[in-house]
Amino acid sequence: APGGSLIQVKYRLVAPVLITVPGEIRAGVEVSGLSVNVDEFSTTVSGTISNTGNVRVRPAGSVILKNDSGEEVVNIQLEMRSVYAGQTTLFSQTLQAPIPEGTYSGSVNLSDADTGASSSLQTDEIVVQAIETPSPISISDASILGMPTTDNLVFAQISVTIANTSQPVQGAQLTLIVYRDGEEVDRAVLGTSMALQQGDTTIEQIYIPSTGSWESGIYSFELTLVATDPQTSNEVVLDTLVPDASLEVP
Repeated sequence: APGGSLIQVKYRLVAPVLITVPGEIRAGVEVSGLSVNVDEFSTTVSGTISNTGNVRVRPAGSVILKNDSGEEVVNIQLEMRSVYAGQTTLFSQTLQAPIPEGTYSGSVNLSDADTGASSSLQTDEIVVQAIETPSPISISDASILGMPTTDNLVFAQISVTIANTSQPVQGAQLTLIVYRDGEEVDRAVLGTSMALQQGDTTIEQIYIPSTGSWESGIYSFELTLVATDPQTSNEVVLDTLVPDASLEVP
């Protein structure tokens, strides 16, 4: 805890108590919603298990995925803890490697040794696509205002917010690309050799055309954020943004 604050921890031991009351015993389990998600580093297989009876079950069994050639690519041995009557829970298993993108068939076979309840699920088409992870650095907001007024345009006031959810980045550069009637007419560097710390970085700049005057037309803009890779010295595009704002010059 920052600042040297003291934390008091209290430990509690909890023991579950299961009571089976007299009456008809109906054991049931149902599996559904098999899904597969992959990212750059892993594969996550998940689904839903429902206790459709009136007694506790502890389902166990297998989850198998096969590719379109019929080859087994995933075989998970699943052992669930107690699922009580009327409850629905999730199972999720993460494998420390991504499987290739494509179409797979999946099967789940579960049973409870105590009650004999069982359930099977066969899914013939599971489309696996890599999840696009958002960039840790992005241009989260931008505004462009004509000053002092759009009728008497002297300069554009630019305000840009850059969000960084990862480690600090050195040597970043923010560039404004200017278009008039859809054609690129100018570029202006709004910030160079910037250090983007974790959190938000706000940049306030003004823009005046390099020619010194605004010509008649509709101006639109694009923002590009790049950084220099310290190992290769190559520029890496971190993010681009096209603001909604445009300026019309009579």
